[in-house]
Amino acid sequence: MDKEKSPRALVRRELARKVAAHVGLAASEVERILQQAEKEMAAAMGAGRKVLLQGFLSFQPYVSPERPGRNPQDPEKLFRIPKKGRVRLRLGTQLTAALRQLPQNDAARCE
Repeated sequence: MDKEKSPRALVRRELARKVAAHVGLAASEVERILQQAEKEMAAAMGAGRKVLLQGFLSFQPYVSPERPGRNPQDPEKLFRIPKKGRVRLRLGTQLTAALRQLPQNDAARCE
């Protein structure tokens, strides 16, 4: 049985072209704007600030604590998993509504 290909990812360059077509800017200008937005969001999260794209998505940085771990190949050996910076994502209403449009049997293809 043939599996259908999963949808192609929307990459920054394609997003820039689509936005440029709607706002009347050159795709290269929009791409520079997106790159700068990414830098600003990363800097804010690196400083521990939440980034909120109202109604779409929010990013909440946090540090996971150090914890013990085990090697599944050698369960007798214990080691420490170091603390690490992570990000929690929360979907806003617009993104939640868009995802509800996915047919239930297609949800697994979007991974």
